[in-house]
Amino acid sequence: MYIIPKTFWAIGIACLFFACFLAWRDEHRKLRAMEVDVPDFRGRIEQSIMGTTEVEGRRWGMIAAVLSIRNLKAPSIVQGYSCRIIAPSGTVYDGLPERLPPKLIFTSPRWSKPYVLLDSDALYNKVSETPIERGVLKRGLVLFYFPKISSPFPQGSKITICFTDVVDRKYCVESVVTGEGEEPVFFPGTSTMKPHEH
Repeated sequence: MYIIPKTFWAIGIACLFFACFLAWRDEHRKLRAMEVDVPDFRGRIEQSIMGTTEVEGRRWGMIAAVLSIRNLKAPSIVQGYSCRIIAPSGTVYDGLPERLPPKLIFTSPRWSKPYVLLDSDALYNKVSETPIERGVLKRGLVLFYFPKISSPFPQGSKITICFTDVVDRKYCVESVVTGEGEEPVFFPGTSTMKPHEH
């Protein structure tokens, strides 16, 4: 059978395009597999309690937050917590992550009674070594100290809490200080957030 040169080149180009398509398809499949095999977190600040504490003879600002994290893809631990608060004036305050003490008692003249938080509800105790599985939500407490402010943050301040997954991808969630005087409420996963019994 005789094939003219133009036909030969047309077949060669068609085969080359087909080979390129197969290579692209394989790489695309690998990329999709990699995308599925990484964590995908969704976070939310459920509640924040603000106050002050004394550190080395100085009064520092403090915030304890109920943070929930849901994972939509591959299992992963959570690490690298940070907190930044921007006051309505534009002043930026960066918090220092702290371990929850065995018992942390919050009081307010606007509350009916003091409330106690225990370290067993700390989020890092739940997710720093045990990965959050796909489709699972974990909720717990995180605590930050702020050395540059000695009083509770004013209404309208923006709270940003960030954390990272096992591949160091960063996630951030935001909330706004809406006012003072609201008593802490119960959330599943924070069983120790309850009125303090003397």
